[in-house]
Amino acid sequence: MRAMIQTGFGGVEKLELAELPVPAPGRGRVRVKVAACSVNLSDWEGLRGDPVYARMSRGLFRPGRKALGSDIVGIIEALGSEVEGVEVGDWVFGDFVMDGGG
Repeated sequence: MRAMIQTGFGGVEKLELAELPVPAPGRGRVRVKVAACSVNLSDWEGLRGDPVYARMSRGLFRPGRKALGSDIVGIIEALGSEVEGVEVGDWVFGDFVMDGGG
């Protein structure tokens, strides 16, 4: 899958388009094929690593999770075990402000 990844803290020069392996959804999780993703203040702060609280969930000296994106909309394409109430093909939206990777 293609993803915009963060190679360090800074500005847009720290973003790079990369090919990543498609993740398998874990227990109680789903994999969503993203149709749209916002870029907002939490993403900008996470990219810059400023203010300091923006590094608390990403990494103190360098980003541990490299994919930004906190708000997404898309279609469920795979279900992990113990997932109930949704099916493959359902449209969903989500907020990943603490996790990133949208």
